[in-house]
Amino acid sequence: MRTWGMLLGAALVFMGAIGWSAPAGKSLVDRDLTVMFLRTLPEHPHGFGVPLANRTLCDSADFQNRYKEMVKQANSIIAKPLPPWSNEDYELFFKTGDRNVGQKMMGRRHAVLMTCVLAECVENKGRFLPYIVNALTEYCSDTWTLPAHDANMKNYQRKGFSIDLNSSAFAFTLAETLYILGDKVPPEVRAKVMAELDLRIFQPIKKALVLDARGRSSEWWTICDHNWNSVCWNGVVGTVLSVHPDKVFRAEIASAAMNMAKRYFEGFPADGYCVEGTGYWNYGFSNYLGMREIIWQATRGEVELMNDPKVIQVMLYGLRIQTLNQLSPALGDCAFGARPNQQLVDYCNQVLGLNLPNTTVYARDPFSAPLFFTGAKQIIPFSVAKPIKMETPPKESPYSSYFHAATVLISRSKDMTFSAAIKAGGNGNHSHNDIGSYVIVCNTDQPCGDPGGPAVYIRETFSSKRYTHPILNAHGHPVPVVAGKEQLEAHKVKPKVIACETSDEKDRMVIDMRAAYAVPQMSKLERSYAFDHVAKTVKIEDLFAYTEPSAFEGVLITRGTFKQVDEKTFLFTMGKSTVRATIEASAPYTVTTEAIDDHNVKFTRIGLVFTKPALEGFVKVQFSPCEKQ
Repeated sequence: MRTWGMLLGAALVFMGAIGWSAPAGKSLVDRDLTVMFLRTLPEHPHGFGVPLANRTLCDSADFQNRYKEMVKQANSIIAKPLPPWSNEDYELFFKTGDRNVGQKMMGRRHAVLMTCVLAECVENKGRFLPYIVNALTEYCSDTWTLPAHDANMKNYQRKGFSIDLNSSAFAFTLAETLYILGDKVPPEVRAKVMAELDLRIFQPIKKALVLDARGRSSEWWTICDHNWNSVCWNGVVGTVLSVHPDKVFRAEIASAAMNMAKRYFEGFPADGYCVEGTGYWNYGFSNYLGMREIIWQATRGEVELMNDPKVIQVMLYGLRIQTLNQLSPALGDCAFGARPNQQLVDYCNQVLGLNLPNTTVYARDPFSAPLFFTGAKQIIPFSVAKPIKMETPPKESPYSSYFHAATVLISRSKDMTFSAAIKAGGNGNHSHNDIGSYVIVCNTDQPCGDPGGPAVYIRETFSSKRYTHPILNAHGHPVPVVAGKEQLEAHKVKPKVIACETSDEKDRMVIDMRAAYAVPQMSKLERSYAFDHVAKTVKIEDLFAYTEPSAFEGVLITRGTFKQVDEKTFLFTMGKSTVRATIEASAPYTVTTEAIDDHNVKFTRIGLVFTKPALEGFVKVQFSPCEKQ
């Protein structure tokens, strides 16, 4: 058996081999972290959860109760063939730009595996093994990379392999299957899966650890600052720790992941706001927590990824971003109706020991914990037994949440039936041209305001044509058109927040929006926001001035229905909620309406167009909840 000293020496030699001090580029591996992992990791691979061979735990009442439903689901699964692979579905993206058909086909095919694995752990009768073994064999011939991430069809044609969101997560699921089932997987099938993991995960990540002379990695996500970082590192670390036989390699990968996961949090402002949107917080941050858990379990709780002030702020995001009834404001690429995953919120609340309202106990013990992590989804989170101590717990009114770095303000009425939110800043690579955009929320609905992010992504969503689409450019947002011009790309400009004040009675924000428009004759453009927590009203006012008379148009947006009661009054309805909008303007205006259907999102744009050019003026809109009329 190799001693720890021998492993340490081998690790230092290995790090030199991969370029720790190589002049060609810097290694992503942290030397001190690698030493720590060599000390704390077990001699053999260690995956999530409970191996089938551990009958003491698998036969326990807790385990059997947790997974008994899996047997019913697995019985239904094995009664049918494995969902088929379709070349036609995969290739559709390259022909039409439709990424969803191929992704859904892959999702159906992959989703059945872990259910059958856990059902076998419950029963231990071998009934599900033939289906599992056949699936493992077929998966080795599939493409694991999503079509939208497969440049030039390289992975599809097996001309080379790269790691993406799906391949990393699916590799983790395959590795978990091998770890859990152990010698129940025939040696020849295990060898075949391991060979594919080597081609698709181990070799690409080993190459990616050394940056080139320009500081680039062959796997760009290893050093990026958004959800790809946490998702892919989680999948890679989970795969490597679960099945890779070399402890030095496992320590080195865990070290690189822990070192470079810091880049993920660089994509968050200091206040923890998720610029990618709530759905991406659910996705990206849960993967980071998944990586926390796999490392926590593998090192028996000796290595903790959460003791960082920035990480704690990101944990608090899910608690602070909610308007009403757990609903998130649909700003930027945040999907309309998105909510922070409540289990994830409860987990963060418990781990931080906050005891905040509107949360429940996540778990009194590991076996009572809900399952929410991505990747290998069925995880027993033993780390809930080790809360993190916060030096300064957050102190914030229940009626207001202000993300000072992201410049996003959320206001709630005292009876928690009416809410609004406004943003001043952009959203990085998920930005819309929406400086000053807002949402109005009544009970569980958002009758008017920002239409939110795309319901689907298409080829053009993340391309040079991104801002030709109204749901992404300013045309589809409740922001003014100034001198006939719409907003510039929001992530390229920095509007100034002139004032932001919150209290238990009123919230107020004033934004200087001039930087968002290329209008040289504009001398003033301020949007003010005033929310009354008691009266349940919010007033949005645009105040403008030009050096010469110019056009001006105010804009309202709804994804519900609307009724114009009179010249100054609109009623916006969605679900069981209706909001009254009362308009006051400095000059006469005409009302225009436009139905928009973009990225599978239908909404109505209402323009308040001044009839004559003006030198200065204003548009004020006051929103308040009301009964349907």
